[in-house]
Amino acid sequence: MSSMVRVAREANVAVSTVSLTLNHRERVKPETRERIEQAMKRVGYRPREKKSAARAKSSAIRVALIYTLESLNRVEDSTMTSYCREIISGMQDYMAGTSSFLSVFRGIDHVDHDVMVNEQINSKEFDGVILFGADARNGYLERLQHTGLPMVAINRLPEHGKFSCVTIDYYGGAQLAINHLVKQGHRRIASIMKDESGKWIGEEIRHGVQNALKSHGIELALDIPIQKLQTPADFRSLCEQVRERGVTAIFSGDHMAIRCADMLAEMGIRVPEEVSLIGFDDRGFSTASGLSLTTIGYDKRRMGRLSIRMLQGLSHSKGKLRWLCTAVSTYLVDGQTTANLNGRPPAEPTAVAPQS
Repeated sequence: MSSMVRVAREANVAVSTVSLTLNHRERVKPETRERIEQAMKRVGYRPREKKSAARAKSSAIRVALIYTLESLNRVEDSTMTSYCREIISGMQDYMAGTSSFLSVFRGIDHVDHDVMVNEQINSKEFDGVILFGADARNGYLERLQHTGLPMVAINRLPEHGKFSCVTIDYYGGAQLAINHLVKQGHRRIASIMKDESGKWIGEEIRHGVQNALKSHGIELALDIPIQKLQTPADFRSLCEQVRERGVTAIFSGDHMAIRCADMLAEMGIRVPEEVSLIGFDDRGFSTASGLSLTTIGYDKRRMGRLSIRMLQGLSHSKGKLRWLCTAVSTYLVDGQTTANLNGRPPAEPTAVAPQS
């Protein structure tokens, strides 16, 4: 776990708030700033000395970007490809007007079989590598660490060993989603997330959900791991539990939110009149009836810009900087799948159609 993440947990704030305190102290409330600064002392965190943005951008760098098949196959559709393109576009924006260059390689099932990547990396033609889709099963992360080249992993926090990364403020995003639902009057909320005990992303989302609910004095009405939702029958069972337990809102990833919307519609349960849905990832999804999904977004192009800037710092530090980590902040994309319950009577429940 990175030091900045430890500070955020110690101070019970989002990672982006810690970053804002370090870079723009005047924009943070004095009491919050004091809490973060005390947390930094307790965990022994010392922010690194910064260079000016103009100086960093003027430094030329030769970058290899490797994106793996796992980064494209985590969902059943092809939207991860456009997600990767947005990150690459951010990298290109940052490198525009300089003598830097970016080479893009698509990885395969395992790094041992990837002759092209191995030859290019061994040729020493690059100052650093950015890895998108790091996965223990494909071996790219471990192989690239052993090369000694500066490396930045996109959306992969170092769980064992140290490497640099640009990731997402999952904790803050989860809090943002729950706070939005509660503000709209929802007290019976379900969460559908990966059961990733011991893994950073799952823990951050769960921690954000739990702390947001705790601050409002409520608990989850339903907590379902994604692993238990594989077939249409599984989704039907979930939606039946939603009705039986009086759940009025569901928080999940975008893809899972849309699948829930489809099943709810099939069962005659109205979205958002009876059940609201809020996702995480801002993939531009809409329900079958044309409702735009309310979701938690983040700046993917900024992730690309930050990864290049970070790689520059690592490359030009001549070994003085070993690893860095930062998280982009999240924001609410207010779509059409959440309803405000404040000041209105509960919706009349629709009878669930029997399963044929």
